[in-house]
Amino acid sequence: MEESEHPYKPNKDVRKKFHIPGASRLLIRFDDRSSINHSEMMTSVSFYRDEQHQDVIQRYQGNNPFAPAVVNSDRFWYRFTSGGGSTFWGIRFSVIPLVLRLNDREGERRRSVFDNNVFISSFFLALDGLNFEFGYWLLELLLQDAKEAIVQNEYILDLCEALMWYVKSANRSAKMRGIQLLIRVIQDIPTAPLSVQEKALRNLNKLMTLRHKINRIYDIEKAKQTELYSNYFQSLVELVCVTRLAISAINTQLKQDKEKQTRYEIQTKNNKTATSQGPPGRANMKGSQEPQISAVELGNTKLQIISALYGVLPSSSFGARKSLVEAKQSVPPKCRDVTGEVQQFVNERGGSYLLIPCVSNSLYFLTNDPAPGT
Repeated sequence: MEESEHPYKPNKDVRKKFHIPGASRLLIRFDDRSSINHSEMMTSVSFYRDEQHQDVIQRYQGNNPFAPAVVNSDRFWYRFTSGGGSTFWGIRFSVIPLVLRLNDREGERRRSVFDNNVFISSFFLALDGLNFEFGYWLLELLLQDAKEAIVQNEYILDLCEALMWYVKSANRSAKMRGIQLLIRVIQDIPTAPLSVQEKALRNLNKLMTLRHKINRIYDIEKAKQTELYSNYFQSLVELVCVTRLAISAINTQLKQDKEKQTRYEIQTKNNKTATSQGPPGRANMKGSQEPQISAVELGNTKLQIISALYGVLPSSSFGARKSLVEAKQSVPPKCRDVTGEVQQFVNERGGSYLLIPCVSNSLYFLTNDPAPGT
């Protein structure tokens, strides 16, 4: 609270600095009784951005009424001058911080000691007081620098719901900050695990209902025939666009995952069928003397690898190799069993052909030579 003498004396020149640490904007509000000699040019009330009183924020002089003023800073300089003529009641005004932010310098004057460690108490005050600016800074830090995507994997849904509630409940001047944070969170949802993305769809679909509100705001602002639409309107449009892109990306990933799961189930079923009917091209004589025709021979062409060895076999004759395969003996020295790897190689290429590239070390299962130097 600041006030002059009542009534003020003539030929006065009062100067003062106002500073509220932690504020991002200040509101100056006058008492209804405030009055000065409007007919005297030397009598005025002025507010400045600089100590030299050059950059004027607001000046009250002549017939200018004492309307409230907003300073987009945490400080300003005040000057009150009066001429030599008749005097009036004077002035009285209060300075109110509109938005508080976390300020380290404020904490330097107020400290807490715990276990011989000094903590800046403003952090604790910000946490206890649910300081939005501190929460904004902390969330930005987590989204940018959190290790192992802990935010996306564990807390992305909670953050999305909390920010949606804040945007819905906050006044219009504070909504835009919440919308910007919500946009950041929504952009990270498509990179989260599929289970998290699927749960997030419900909240994202709720946000799409904002289209009706956007249409109403558009009609109102268009009727005013302004050249530019409000920042609030533009933020809502951006939010809906980002939400729609996120929904599209999530649905695409869920569809691809479902198709991949279906292909895996079909492939697993076919592999079980081929295994139960024996090796491809052979008649399964078990339980019947009549030759059996497998599904492989009916057009569902699949290769089944019976055995595959990589290395140097003890004999180069085809008969010796065939006897080792049929007898299912243990893997000979200087050899490695790569049956499973070759089967996987075939399956990854549709399961219908086996073509080994000329450069064998391009295959991951042929890079580790079991018999180097031979």
